[in-house]
Amino acid sequence: MNVYMSLAGKSAIITGASSGIGKETAITFARAGCDVALCARDEKKLTAVVEEVSDEGQEIYSQVCDVRDEAQIKEFVKNAHENLPTGTIDILVNNAGIGVFNQITKMKINDLDSQLETNVRGAYIMIQEVLPYMEKQKWGIIFNVGSAIGKYGIPSGSAYCATKFALRGISQSVNAEYIGEETPLIRVTTVQPGTTDTPFHDPAAKMNRANLVPAEEIATMMLWAATRSDNCYIPELTMTESRPVFTE
Repeated sequence: MNVYMSLAGKSAIITGASSGIGKETAITFARAGCDVALCARDEKKLTAVVEEVSDEGQEIYSQVCDVRDEAQIKEFVKNAHENLPTGTIDILVNNAGIGVFNQITKMKINDLDSQLETNVRGAYIMIQEVLPYMEKQKWGIIFNVGSAIGKYGIPSGSAYCATKFALRGISQSVNAEYIGEETPLIRVTTVQPGTTDTPFHDPAAKMNRANLVPAEEIATMMLWAATRSDNCYIPELTMTESRPVFTE
């Protein structure tokens, strides 16, 4: 393990941990010495990830949790804090998210609501629940996993882009609440991946998957940010594909 990128003695909560960026972040953080609490909606996939992460030798707590449900979030965070041996919640990776793409005149309101509830409301409540622990220990890092298209709109992306724009605004606003010598050192970073090799993109047609950004690269980028000096703040992390992904 690279000591310069060690998370030994730290603990992290990772949402949407059953696949993609969430799964790779769990493996990467555990490999760096971090205990992890993982949640996702799919129990079977989450169990498989826990088995894989356990190979890294760190403590793991997992729980099925739908971040659209406030009560489930509260229960998960409480249980994570009680079950991780560090007695802290040092890092939150708000990764759970969904996307439905359609022209605005064809977007079903139920699909709009589901994206807002998962990508924005769920992340917001998760932050609310972990902050008291971070404030008590006077230290914490929050990664809100947004998207490269959280900075500009695309056709058929009005709903999804809106949620990622919102997440970026939440990050900036929450971080602004913890600037000052007398406040706890809590830093909030928006992670903006490009087109990443995850199940999120499985339905996409006419895609050159060889050019997708590997999910483990996004995880390693967050590990790098999480291990910087306390004197450093990284507002945003962006990594996009270097070659065209969509063939049309």
